[in-house]
Amino acid sequence: MKRTCIAAIFFQPTSNRYAPMDGHTSIRLFMGAAWFVWVLAISGMPQVVQAQYRAEARLDTASIRVGDRVRLHLKVEGPSGMLVHRIGLDTLRSVQGIERVSSGEQITEPVAGTSREVLIQEVQLTAFDTGRFQIPPIPIEVSSRGQRAQLESNDLVLEVRSVLTDSTTFAPIKNIIREPLKVRDFWIIGVLLLVGIVGYIFYRYRRRPRPEVNPEVVESKPRPASAIALEKLTALEAADYPAKGEFKYYQSALTYILREFIFHQFGYNALEASSEEIQQQLAVLGIDESWVTQLSALLTRADLVKFAKGTLPLEMHYAALDSVRSLVQCYVPEDNT
Repeated sequence: MKRTCIAAIFFQPTSNRYAPMDGHTSIRLFMGAAWFVWVLAISGMPQVVQAQYRAEARLDTASIRVGDRVRLHLKVEGPSGMLVHRIGLDTLRSVQGIERVSSGEQITEPVAGTSREVLIQEVQLTAFDTGRFQIPPIPIEVSSRGQRAQLESNDLVLEVRSVLTDSTTFAPIKNIIREPLKVRDFWIIGVLLLVGIVGYIFYRYRRRPRPEVNPEVVESKPRPASAIALEKLTALEAADYPAKGEFKYYQSALTYILREFIFHQFGYNALEASSEEIQQQLAVLGIDESWVTQLSALLTRADLVKFAKGTLPLEMHYAALDSVRSLVQCYVPEDNT
């Protein structure tokens, strides 16, 4: 309507359509044509600028359950160097039942093979009510080389279903959301590995070959027969049985010490032999003849006391012990003297 009126002002009909034009008429026609072209350019410029941009919105899925999350992908494409002044995500608040959980960073990437670029942003949405929700277009304000443009994305539809499902069907299996691995996730493995290493080292230490230690066998030298006999003679003398009237026991003990000495010193089993047999072997054993006579008399008198209830003067009992001691001392080893 405006263009028609402007054209009518400058192109008024004349009385004679084919009459020759004067100078004023030519100027009017030229100015009218220039004005008409300028108006066309100005009125079409917003459409030309806006055509350089493209906005698109997309959902991961068009159907979710109550409480689930869905990602809205918003993409704005335009010439390189474009500036995005505003993305009207607040428009999502007008949809009752839909809530915006989070908004991701705006990422700008070049379009391969062109002088254009695209801005991408992800928005997470959720719903806590069932139904079919209409997501309105999202307004976007951009500019390039000082020229601003207003864009709108496409509208979307999101269907929200109840979590209750038919018992005869199975709900689809959701993907596992994997968390990034962290150092603390491996501490149990580290502890088990350390325990295993320590245990192995301890096991190898206990199983290591050890040098065989042969303890020196200390053979105890048998005591000399003379030392044993002298020790027993001293104990018998200290008991002083003759003073107590125990002559029979005294003579039995004294002759036993003598028999035991002969057995260990000469190897003759005098413990099992009779007094007469011992007297016959004394010379054979290499004992001096003077001792043979004394020992024979001692054994005879001892048998009288033990078996015939004979009596001897007290001094003879003590003299018998001294005689046996003197004989034993003759066979004391030189290193013990």
